Amino acid sequence: MKEYNNISGQSDIEAFEVGDDFITIRLSKSEKEFTYTYANTGEKKVEKMKALALRGSGLWRYIITNAKKVHDLGLRKRRFRY
Repeated sequence: MKEYNNISGQSDIEAFEVGDDFITIRLSKSEKEFTYTYANTGEKKVEKMKALALRGSGLWRYIITNAKKVHDLGLRKRRFRY
């Protein structure tokens, strides 16, 4: 896994791994890993998540507001303050 840059300092993501049709993220507080695939999330969303991960900014916000099954992370949607 590659360390997530977390430019904003507000992300709970510690690391990520990308593949052809998936992205896996590891959360810093719980060290849990979650995999988003074309099959369970959709190609367009996974590709957006991969781009944000590589950029090091916006991935956590995108997941909380757009990705399927956010409740599986055990989190509530929250507002971000920038």
